[in-house]
Amino acid sequence: MNEYAIAFPGQGAQYIGMGKDLYRHNIVARETFEEASHVLGYDLGKLCFDGDINVLSKSEIVQPAILTTSVASYRVLMQGAEYKPKYLLGDSLGEISALVCSGAIRFSDSIKIATKRGRLMGADVIENGYMTAIMGVDIERIEEVCRNISRKNHIVEISNINSDEQIIISGHNKAVDKAITELEKMGGRIMKINTSNPFHCSLMNPIKQEFLEELIQYTYYPFEHLVISNLNAEPYQDEKKIPYYLSEQLTKTVKWKESIEYIAKHNVYNIVEMKPQTVIRNMLMTNNLNIDVYSYDDKCEQQNIEKIISSIGSYFTNNTKENRNKLIQMCISTIVSTKNVNWDQEDFSENVIENYNKLLRIQKNLCEDDCGANYEEMNMALNMLISALNAKKVSSVKQQLLIKDILYKTGLFDLFETYIGDGMNG
Repeated sequence: MNEYAIAFPGQGAQYIGMGKDLYRHNIVARETFEEASHVLGYDLGKLCFDGDINVLSKSEIVQPAILTTSVASYRVLMQGAEYKPKYLLGDSLGEISALVCSGAIRFSDSIKIATKRGRLMGADVIENGYMTAIMGVDIERIEEVCRNISRKNHIVEISNINSDEQIIISGHNKAVDKAITELEKMGGRIMKINTSNPFHCSLMNPIKQEFLEELIQYTYYPFEHLVISNLNAEPYQDEKKIPYYLSEQLTKTVKWKESIEYIAKHNVYNIVEMKPQTVIRNMLMTNNLNIDVYSYDDKCEQQNIEKIISSIGSYFTNNTKENRNKLIQMCISTIVSTKNVNWDQEDFSENVIENYNKLLRIQKNLCEDDCGANYEEMNMALNMLISALNAKKVSSVKQQLLIKDILYKTGLFDLFETYIGDGMNG
């Protein structure tokens, strides 16, 4: 069995257009965005796909937006997954996405939680401060610098341990400035983090209790998958811990590096990063744990991801972009070339012409996006073909022969073998 983990990104991964390809091609993604929009009271999809990046990047908006995009991508990916992930983990906000996909939090509740979290994390009640990434200095020296500088009303702390190469510090403006000066003398390279406040440090204490009060309002459920906590870099043992862990996470160091080390220790060496962006993959490119990270937002990595989530077999070998798109084309051609013996114009228009036009739209979108048809699109195409053949009064025996020919010629017979025989209705 292939063992892998799913990783979910945090705030900062947003971009205009995120999730648009999923929304256009997958019913489950559309339903996910529509449910989020219903809870939020505004069109989240429109904002993510064609909005203003400055509006999208506001904490109370971007957090539910990234969560929705991540959950939508997970749901789409799992539709064709023969193997389920061993672990789920998320970077900061991404931990909530992981908890939703583990079944521990209802998606509709998570949208409210993420909105509240974003509103609190962007609040003016937090003292002035910022975050910055440090590269090229080991964690022990960074800890020492922070410890020597910090005092009351002049705090700087380690907020994220992302990798051996990248540590993030967070705190009061002047304290962070002073730490940067010291660390640059040690050869440190500095990259300011674009956030509205100093997250994951003690300056977030004023909002922790209010967030906990929000969290305890919701019901939590047993885990379907193991979720690794940012707080201790170990899997949750009890869903009752969720409110405490998520509220504490605001003020404590995100132990991302330790989380990755945990899954490697348990023999998981493949990570699939959910949309949006490729932040986690890029962050782990220099890991020394022999872990391979593939981003679902990178079209070039789709086949590698399919290999991880599916069994080794003909699906693996033949499930290429060309063969998947060939299936769509053959469904279109079969509708056109098959003889019609049904002269009911209304039935013909509804079940032949409409399905033919829908397939043409799918094909057009695939060409425009230069991508291969996914499982759902291929499944829809076969169902549309069957509906059209039924309307043309084609016998069930003839239908089986036509579909079998499509599946053999595309090499996708094993993936859709249920369509043959008793499975003709999909």
